[in-house]
Amino acid sequence: MVAINAKIEDVERQRKNKRVRFGALFVKRPRVRKGPKWIVVQTPEQWARMYKYAMKGVDLEREEKSAMMHSRDTAAAAVRRTKKAPRAH
Repeated sequence: MVAINAKIEDVERQRKNKRVRFGALFVKRPRVRKGPKWIVVQTPEQWARMYKYAMKGVDLEREEKSAMMHSRDTAAAAVRRTKKAPRAH
């Protein structure tokens, strides 16, 4: 339990640093005879955020591609703005 408490904070910090919507901690349970060897742990806030997007039916993959295209367009526009216009002689 102590390890989960420490790591769940790391998961949330990593989620914010990577600017992603969801985070989860995968925990391997050693020496388990019955039940799953792996469990997934989320805080209630993380779970509620994921549930909210699932209920909305948001297509995150399409949204992500759109955001990537937007960032490329923004970067290209910034480069165009920094280039100096040719001088007229």
